[in-house]
Amino acid sequence: MNSVKLVENNICTGCGTCAGVCPNGSIEMECDKLGFVYPKVSSSCIDCGKCLAYCHAFKNKKTSPLFTQKCYICLSKDKKLESNSASGGFCASIAEFFIKKLNGAVFGCIMSEDFTVFHAEIKNTDEIALMQGSKYIQSDIKNTFYEAKQYLENGRYVLYIGTPCQIAALKSFLIKPYENLYTVDLICHGVPSNTSFKKYIEYLNKTGKEKVKSYSFRNKTGFDRTGYQAKIELKNGKRSYIKSSEELFFSLFSQGKIYRDSCYNCKYARPEREGDFTCGDCASRNLYKDFMPFEAASSVVINSKKAALLWDKIKGYFYFRAIDLQTEIKLNRQLHECTEKPEDRDEICLNILNGNWDALKKYRKKPAAVGLGKMLMSNIPVSVKRKIYNILKLKIGKRS
Repeated sequence: MNSVKLVENNICTGCGTCAGVCPNGSIEMECDKLGFVYPKVSSSCIDCGKCLAYCHAFKNKKTSPLFTQKCYICLSKDKKLESNSASGGFCASIAEFFIKKLNGAVFGCIMSEDFTVFHAEIKNTDEIALMQGSKYIQSDIKNTFYEAKQYLENGRYVLYIGTPCQIAALKSFLIKPYENLYTVDLICHGVPSNTSFKKYIEYLNKTGKEKVKSYSFRNKTGFDRTGYQAKIELKNGKRSYIKSSEELFFSLFSQGKIYRDSCYNCKYARPEREGDFTCGDCASRNLYKDFMPFEAASSVVINSKKAALLWDKIKGYFYFRAIDLQTEIKLNRQLHECTEKPEDRDEICLNILNGNWDALKKYRKKPAAVGLGKMLMSNIPVSVKRKIYNILKLKIGKRS
């Protein structure tokens, strides 16, 4: 046997590269009983081994070349890009740079109107909004690896943004390095299946008075810029904002209950990264409270020499400050270890697919008691808080 049948489910990331490169069309990606996609090899397989040769999961992880990584806390200076982003807007800003300044091709994750999550090319700056905001669902790569390769072969700059395993799969597919390829790996906790998310939308449609028009996991408001709240928009135009811990699907995700099997055995959850850049929520944010207070911020890790050279060109697009990388790694779990698989994970995934939502409501956290001071602060617009902060900072500075 010389095919991806050798790849165990607990390491297969479901990228679909094997199905794409099979010269005989003998591999299809199919959902298992828990809703996650895996390759199914048919009897027409000729045992050529090409699928294994391209499989990043089957390969031994090589030690990354020596490069002194640097880490920054940053926030985009473009207010629109920043506001539509889950945290600091790094990915949106670098995407805009590639499109405007380099005439580059940008690939990122989007969610369609039928709640399918997939990767696609962002062809102009107006489409950047489609890839903004966290989508805590496994994204279908579709044909983007082939599209990216074609651009690279033609000498065009390419920016590819994805989870670490997706970036590893892309590089494995390309075989050779390209100087005109730049990658951003996202700090990833793990991914639920798109099937489970669609089942959840079906549940919301059945139990609500109106059907769901859109769902977004992270959303900023004038009162809260951290974005840790889901937004559900109904087809009648009504919107509701729900704290992540109190929204059922988001809560299951946050507790690590519904990830893909390989996420609990992720070889990419480590300081040595796959992308030229690494980006995510800044875990050490509280250590830098005087940096753009009341705003969510990204941590950006520079992982390669060409990323460092590019950073020098784009850093003017951001408010930023150098921060201690080791502290960020320590506080951000996904930068040094993967999530431990819960004992009830399979049962929960089965309940989702079978529509047993009543059995899952216990995982949704009840609203926490909020003190009077915190409640009052939450009702003050961020713009007002910032003005008060700046006035106090000025007065303290004069005293000292």
